[in-house]
Amino acid sequence: MVCPSCEEGVRKAEEAREKLLAANRENRKEEAAKASASEEAVALNKSRAVAYLTSQRLAVSDDGDRLVLEGGAASLLSPFSGAADCRATNPVVLDRIKRLVQDM
Repeated sequence: MVCPSCEEGVRKAEEAREKLLAANRENRKEEAAKASASEEAVALNKSRAVAYLTSQRLAVSDDGDRLVLEGGAASLLSPFSGAADCRATNPVVLDRIKRLVQDM
């Protein structure tokens, strides 16, 4: 036999647990929606970068999460959104690619 106040405590704990589980499910849905939107933004940035860089007569190849420019002279990394995403070993090439990306 369980005391009435103990039953009430167990019931409240179960209600609180259900609320937390529901909030957790909602957070997961929101995170999944954000990730989907983020993936779409990256894909859009990538396609814009390819279009712009090829219009500037640069050879661009898609290597998944990066764009390889001029046969490996430079790379543009995901999320393809700005000069901070540029990589090159040659500082002159890096500077020129960064300026191009800033102009996109």
